[in-house]
Amino acid sequence: MLVGLASLWSVHSIAQGPLDVSVSEGSLIHDASYLPRPSFWPPEWTWDGTGLNDDTSYRYGPALIRYDNDNLHFWACSEGDANVADYIRYRNSSNGGRTWSDDVIALAPTIGSPDGWAICDPNVIKYGGYYYLAYTATDSSFGAGLNNQIFVARSLQANGGFEKWNGSGWGGAPQPIIQYSGPTNQWGLGEPNMVVKGNTLFFYFTEDEGVARTKVATASISDPNWPLRLNDRGYAIADRDWAEDQTDVKYLPEIDRFMATAVASRFTSSSYIHVWQSADGLRFEPVVNDNITENVQPFAHNMGVSGSELGHAAMGENEYIAYSYTGPDGGWGRWNTWLSKLDIGAAGWIASNSATPPDMPMMPIILILLDE
Repeated sequence: MLVGLASLWSVHSIAQGPLDVSVSEGSLIHDASYLPRPSFWPPEWTWDGTGLNDDTSYRYGPALIRYDNDNLHFWACSEGDANVADYIRYRNSSNGGRTWSDDVIALAPTIGSPDGWAICDPNVIKYGGYYYLAYTATDSSFGAGLNNQIFVARSLQANGGFEKWNGSGWGGAPQPIIQYSGPTNQWGLGEPNMVVKGNTLFFYFTEDEGVARTKVATASISDPNWPLRLNDRGYAIADRDWAEDQTDVKYLPEIDRFMATAVASRFTSSSYIHVWQSADGLRFEPVVNDNITENVQPFAHNMGVSGSELGHAAMGENEYIAYSYTGPDGGWGRWNTWLSKLDIGAAGWIASNSATPPDMPMMPIILILLDE
């Protein structure tokens, strides 16, 4: 068998050092200042956002799946109506976020049920043909949405048709998959995030009874009723930075490492993206000197990172980060959404198509004869 020396090198080297993550300048993908296209407006007619919006408008806590190179599924918490506080809306982009389809409501609260007043913080994976959408919800309007619990629904489609977990199976009246039993005047549980490695589902979520910490549970993803068998594995992050919100976790198969990101100092002029890493997905440590401030909008909050259907992210400049931030008028619930390319690197990691090892001059390609 003949093997070229360049071919021998065109593999990923093993990263020995910490993650090195940065974001590009990015662009606005939701402008809270303008009215959305009304549902009755014919799709073939142009809608230019006529009339400034003076009501709530937001797409926060986004979930993104990148597929077929640069196509994006996008789910986010969005404004409700007279009956409910929030809906989860969906949109799609076929060109890396430059243009988008119109929003549709993918998931709504079930009035009179435990998720009956507000649903938010979506996170989505796809396994066995189903999109699994985990979310935060409450039936209480007290304190603008306290006493939250965690729910999940599944669908064969990305944009709707979701059946909610009912406590023993799929469909019907929703029941939480992780119940909150603490003081009702606390935020409770929420901000779920899912990653699949091998046959294991890693299920992350926030526990907040005055101090916000990230917990993790695991289950076998091949079990169609996995919500019944989530195994509590303790705190993945027990000491977040000040005002740090939901933890978005992705698995990096090229270096066999987990990466977690979150917005810290949220809703302030000095907000930044905090980066964590883990070898096993169960316990994370902060990446020293990698708090991202460059190209991050001030007053940011509730972010999400793109990845594959299983929650795997690619090294290099392949993935995206999206988050909400308070616009110029500073109104609560009037939040723009920003999308940037994410550059994921690590000391010792080299992209797969590099034919020349680092710090090594170009040389003629030598063919090596190997016995089969």
